[in-house]
Amino acid sequence: MSFPFGQQDVAVVSVSDYISWYLDAENSHYNLIQLPPIQRNAVWNIAQVERLWDSLLRGFPIGSMLLGHRKSSQNSRQLTSSLQSTSTLDGFFLLDGQQRTRALLLGFQPSATSRLWVDLSSEIPSDKPEHNDRRFILRLLTNHQPWGMRRRNPTEGLNESEKFKARRELPSKPRYDYLTSPVASSSEDAKAISWPADAEVPVPLDALISLCRGWSGQFKMPTWEQVSLLIPPYFSKPTVAPIHLDQLLVALQQLLSSNSAEGMPSRSLPLLLHPGDIQPANPDKENAPDAIEVLFQRVNAGGTVLAGEEMSYSLLKSTWDKAYDLVTQITEDKEVGYLLSPTKVVMAAARLARRQQGYQDLNPSVPQFRRWLSHASTNTEANPFLQCMEHLLAPGDNQSTARFKQTLVEFCKLALYNPKASQTDPGLPKKLLLEVNPLLMHPVFSWILANLSSSDLLAASRLSMLRYLMYAVVVNPDAQKFARLAGEVLTGQSGGQCFPDQAIFSQWMRKAGAPAMPGLQQIILDIPANTTAGWLSNGQELFGRSEATEELSADPYHSFRSHFWHHSKLMLWFQRAYLQEWFVGYDPMSQDAADTPFDYDHILPYSHAVCSGRTLKLYEEGKGADRFYGHRWFYINSLGNLRAWPAWANRSDGNKCHTDKLHLKSTDAINSEVATTLQLVSPADFLQASAIPSTDHQLWVDAGGHPGYWPVSRRAAWQQAVERRVSALYDNLFIALDFKEWQGLEVSVNEQVAV
Repeated sequence: MSFPFGQQDVAVVSVSDYISWYLDAENSHYNLIQLPPIQRNAVWNIAQVERLWDSLLRGFPIGSMLLGHRKSSQNSRQLTSSLQSTSTLDGFFLLDGQQRTRALLLGFQPSATSRLWVDLSSEIPSDKPEHNDRRFILRLLTNHQPWGMRRRNPTEGLNESEKFKARRELPSKPRYDYLTSPVASSSEDAKAISWPADAEVPVPLDALISLCRGWSGQFKMPTWEQVSLLIPPYFSKPTVAPIHLDQLLVALQQLLSSNSAEGMPSRSLPLLLHPGDIQPANPDKENAPDAIEVLFQRVNAGGTVLAGEEMSYSLLKSTWDKAYDLVTQITEDKEVGYLLSPTKVVMAAARLARRQQGYQDLNPSVPQFRRWLSHASTNTEANPFLQCMEHLLAPGDNQSTARFKQTLVEFCKLALYNPKASQTDPGLPKKLLLEVNPLLMHPVFSWILANLSSSDLLAASRLSMLRYLMYAVVVNPDAQKFARLAGEVLTGQSGGQCFPDQAIFSQWMRKAGAPAMPGLQQIILDIPANTTAGWLSNGQELFGRSEATEELSADPYHSFRSHFWHHSKLMLWFQRAYLQEWFVGYDPMSQDAADTPFDYDHILPYSHAVCSGRTLKLYEEGKGADRFYGHRWFYINSLGNLRAWPAWANRSDGNKCHTDKLHLKSTDAINSEVATTLQLVSPADFLQASAIPSTDHQLWVDAGGHPGYWPVSRRAAWQQAVERRVSALYDNLFIALDFKEWQGLEVSVNEQVAV
């Protein structure tokens, strides 16, 4: 195909025409340009999209788009769809410019998860040059940030109180961001459509452009009355058009008009044509990158670099036509799609494929992955590695589900918390399971894959797998080393046996110096002399001596105790039954890791023990008081002083004393907003929901008081309350997962192999 290049390798196309090729199904060149299999999906952040549109509206150049010839027989996918297919017509591949094109299209049509707005107010409330470089204030909303970022800084998110205020304006009044979206897929969703919360006069850019006749090329100047109807009802509408609107409309006219008779040049985009055949070919030299791989590395060198696992996945897609669709089917599956990203799916399947070939390659580099593909073609029979990958990812003749997906389904059944079984089910909540490194999941995947046909054996191994996974969560070991050692155990195991968690733990102890697990009531050391003196202990006193401090008397449990004491995310397991009820529909993979609907709340507030800018009032001065100053942070941030709590409820509590937050002194039924919404009607309910032993009720009462007021009695009560809660939490975990099966497997420090 020669259009639009003719006999040259460079062409110029108007912005309007370029957009219509992607969005106008009636255009004769609709879907002329598509993505090659090697291309990844959108990776630009919010600030990049907003600044690109500011550049467009100001007439700044945004670079050229690099195209390559696409034959009708070659697989490709549309920018507006996740489906990969072959076209009936020849066309072009978009080799460079995907992220810019996606950002450009957002101004004309929202995606399934994002919408671009523009603030008609010209004021940029920032005195920092790096934030004050914009003339037009574009606002990109996504499912991750449905209320947008700050006007003054597109890389800074809003705080929870600002989001809460915005959500309260919605008819449905949802509590959490994951229940809102910038776009609606149904009439019911329309009740929770968001807008830029930190804005003055926002309007959707796509709706404004539509008023101007969109990509038709025949620009129409809208009236202020028409534009004002686009402002959400939650904002005050100026009686007259903002001065900035005229500037914006002139900029849009220059961008959208294709009629030079209007007295202005048409805004255009340069297109470059790659002269060679972009169909990947086997390299002339073994292990050398294909020309297509070199091309992508070169053109992305100044942008968002394609490397690592993303590059390996791109190589697989360009080598094996089916790869993209098969991986997408897994990641978009509601049952297992949350567990692994597309690149993680490819890596997990690749590790299993290599294991089936007799190797234990856990973390391949791009050159290694390329070497596995070096003899490949679109016919998988030519390559043993691709044969194994197809056997894992594609359903067989007599299968409705691929073996890899079956493995993930069984893994989730065994690993996840199941409230339908019981509220005390020992499984892990999704958010906590995602803390496990995929490398450490590999031995479990390997064992499940080998035993897919034995449902009884899988069910009998549930506690064994949960012990393995929970230990990995607590300790967070060297993933590659520990996964390799676990794989060695699996290799030596006979068929038809349960998952060998005990043998794996012993192997870790012997060959990697893994932290030993204490038994019941052994998670911290007993210090009876200090329990009534308000004496906050240090790590050595609570956990024993480490090898670093005193090798001869090192405590084998020191490391594990330290990990457990500081691991706030374990509260997701201890409070799993309540969190499941409070956050119905929350998908941990759909949100930014730091943007969760819950906080890790300090039970005794941070401000009570730190009192920034004020002096702590410590009575009965002495050694105990000195120790309080030195070790208060150690206790404040301990697992024993933390709980997972709904973010909105935590904000409403503010810096109240925990005796008020937990209603510990109440004798009547509680009818506060927090109590009513969370269905907690008594102090006992609050203690149970916070995973605080009811037997320690009085200790927490005695640990209460005013900020900065710390007599010995309060210090002693708080010390005991934190330590006893840590001990109770550990014993709960130890019993629920039956960790006594691991007792007696420890080896002495002298027997451990140095790491």
